[in-house]
Amino acid sequence: MQLLNGKDVAAFHGKRIAQQIQVVREKKGIDPELAIVVVGDDAPSVMYAASMKRTAESVGLNARICQEKEGVGEDELLLLIDRLNEDPAVFGILLMMPLPKSIDSQRIINRIDSSKDVDGLTDANI
Repeated sequence: MQLLNGKDVAAFHGKRIAQQIQVVREKKGIDPELAIVVVGDDAPSVMYAASMKRTAESVGLNARICQEKEGVGEDELLLLIDRLNEDPAVFGILLMMPLPKSIDSQRIINRIDSSKDVDGLTDANI
């Protein structure tokens, strides 16, 4: 049995990811970005989104939090996802859960381009 040191593994993968991001910048001329979508002010979701932003930035990936108000409509949220899907700089979309009960979560998840679905939750990725 081999004992793994989590900090060493994380550092190894962080370095690999940083190198891959640099290659995208140099070869494609794109500054890749992670879009983190948060609806409402659910404290754990807001804290996790901030943590994911810091983690992304620690490996050189731009990250932005797209904060929507609690009362955002489903159609408005779908339009936000569409804009993020169409943005060539956005390489990943991370949707913070839970969404308000008035919103069909699976409909929103499935609107995310499967190639940008960070959590792998779209029907296409499952």
